[in-house]
Amino acid sequence: MLDEIDQKIVEQLQKDARQKNTAIAEKIGIAESTVRKRIKEMMRNRIISSFSVQLDPTAVGYTVAIVGVDTDPAKLLEVAEKLTSFEEIRSVQLSTGDHHIMCEIWAKEKKLSKYIEEISVLKGVEKVCPAIVMERLKP
Repeated sequence: MLDEIDQKIVEQLQKDARQKNTAIAEKIGIAESTVRKRIKEMMRNRIISSFSVQLDPTAVGYTVAIVGVDTDPAKLLEVAEKLTSFEEIRSVQLSTGDHHIMCEIWAKEKKLSKYIEEISVLKGVEKVCPAIVMERLKP
């Protein structure tokens, strides 16, 4: 659970993970050492798992699709695990609602149909429902 100070630190890091601890400290009105210690503690507790770069996939030539995958319930975890091994699949989530698994695929050129086909022939997959992202409004 995050307290108010941790939440403010996380909000600052989400805006710009490259900013210095001193800048975060100034913005939220605490000592730099407090920011440093709290970030270290949140990393130790896996609240913060990494600091990464966010790409705009279309700016670097990718077509993005959100794909719903329905499975034989007995094969759900096996299929989900297999999907995590695909390099082109950027995220895999188990879900409720219309589909058992939701994936985000980034595909170069005209390879999206190839990846959809590879998913559809996995043992345990019953249905694949791709939707091409037309415009990303919020990363």
